Amino acid sequence: MNLYRKWLNDFDEYWCSADPDKPSRNDIYKASDSDIINYILNEDYDLDYTDDWLVLTDEEADEQVFEQVIQMLWAFNSFFLAGETGLDEDVFKALQKEDESCNDTIRNLIDSTCGIDEFVMAASDLEGRGHFLNQYDGEEIQIELKRGPNLPTKTLYAYRMC
Repeated sequence: MNLYRKWLNDFDEYWCSADPDKPSRNDIYKASDSDIINYILNEDYDLDYTDDWLVLTDEEADEQVFEQVIQMLWAFNSFFLAGETGLDEDVFKALQKEDESCNDTIRNLIDSTCGIDEFVMAASDLEGRGHFLNQYDGEEIQIELKRGPNLPTKTLYAYRMC
């Protein structure tokens, strides 16, 4: 079932009383995407959207993954680094003994071999975006919002943060 439709059905069931203080069914069409997402995540995962979830568009998620990867190049498996760059694995093993301080050096090696865009894409393809953005369990939850039959579907991605 479309998640927006689920929210609409649940809204109808909950708000069907004659209480004048409750919003009307027409108010649902004024609800923001964050209101709907908050409902869905609270209903299905019992968490507060604003505190516990990172919700992004596809493009925003790709940008966030890029930022995460370039900040943690030093932590990648030396075998993966060697495979992507074509350099000897021992080079990365030696560099990684310095922990985070070798990040810029590894970035320079990546830039001069496979390129940072290709590297990030390979890492994301291998592990998935959730691995880099979801600090809880590494999952990515796809949320499809469709407000009506003639309106485009808006796809968002949620990442649990705690």
